[in-house]
Amino acid sequence: MNETAATSGATGETISPDQPADKLTIHHVARTGSRALAFVREFPWVGLGVLSTCLGVLILYAYFRGIGHVPTDFATVLGAGVGIAGVTFAYLLAVVLALIVPHAVFTQVESLKSAPWRPWSGPLKDANNLLIGAQWLSVGLLFSYVAWGLWRDCAPGLAYLLIPAVVLVVAGGAIVAHAGWSRAIWRGATPWSLVLLVVFSSLPLLVLSDLLMPTGTTSEWDYSLWLLVWLAFIFLLGALPKEVPLWAIALVVPFLLPIALWLAPALRGHGDLFPQRVMEMAGIRTTKAVELKVPQATCELIAATARFGPADQTATPCGTGTPWVTVRAQVLSNLGARWWIEVQQVGDLAVDPAEVLRMSIPADGAQLVQRRSASMPERRSQCKSKS
Repeated sequence: MNETAATSGATGETISPDQPADKLTIHHVARTGSRALAFVREFPWVGLGVLSTCLGVLILYAYFRGIGHVPTDFATVLGAGVGIAGVTFAYLLAVVLALIVPHAVFTQVESLKSAPWRPWSGPLKDANNLLIGAQWLSVGLLFSYVAWGLWRDCAPGLAYLLIPAVVLVVAGGAIVAHAGWSRAIWRGATPWSLVLLVVFSSLPLLVLSDLLMPTGTTSEWDYSLWLLVWLAFIFLLGALPKEVPLWAIALVVPFLLPIALWLAPALRGHGDLFPQRVMEMAGIRTTKAVELKVPQATCELIAATARFGPADQTATPCGTGTPWVTVRAQVLSNLGARWWIEVQQVGDLAVDPAEVLRMSIPADGAQLVQRRSASMPERRSQCKSKS
């Protein structure tokens, strides 16, 4: 009774309006965080949905701040925010599934999980050498296929892709062969399970290429960053014990992934790459410059703002008497009554490359045009005839 009374008295003193509130301590923050993680664990879809909504709002803010334009139609922006949250949710879900598929195959397929694989020695003795080697082998085979396509189409850069392909195939095959030294592992369904593992092991690299490679500005350093992040990721998953549950990886990756998606490209000056990619998937931004058909008045507005080269001073970019004019530009935002575009060419005249021309045009009347080739060339035979 005395303890209960003391507790009640302490509680009464704490919640009394005459007493100051307890100070926020690290203990309170940690306890709140643990409760939040427990809630996410019990309701993973709700947690991922909340994460996507918050991330969608942050992406909208970061993107429009990066391009220097905010649509004045706030109702449209709010509607786009809901759509961006949905796209972000689907995108994160697809990315997480693709990144953890190799680890999931290894931990869920019984013949792979229980097989007597030969471990490495030394500091890497606890690493999953089969999982790491299978991913190296899978990516090497993928690079070999792409290199064959470059050879077939007589495209340049074959050696830059063929060399890492050979290295990854040889190194990955050697690691898998070292791990599978016992003949007992090749009995039953294990070979087919290994084939399944190799088939899905290239998904992390493909996902990371979509996340880390800027469109149209790819350099050797971007490729190096892409491969380094991939190597770090597969070694991180390969170092996890078999006892780690799959749901824990599926919950941890979404919380760490957005941070990596922003910080890794920022090392190469592409900090806005992830917001741009989400906007492209949502259809708000085009991936590159496209062909636009605009009315004569809109063309004259663009031409009056643009600067052209000295050789083009006497030309008329919008022509005379034509109701529609072709403008080549990248659409940065198609929300609201006005589009925000980056102009590259007006009619037959190219904009001065020394400046980046961004401006708003009326959305009413602007038409986006797509052109595709109706037939495929003979490629390799055509290349031989040229040589």
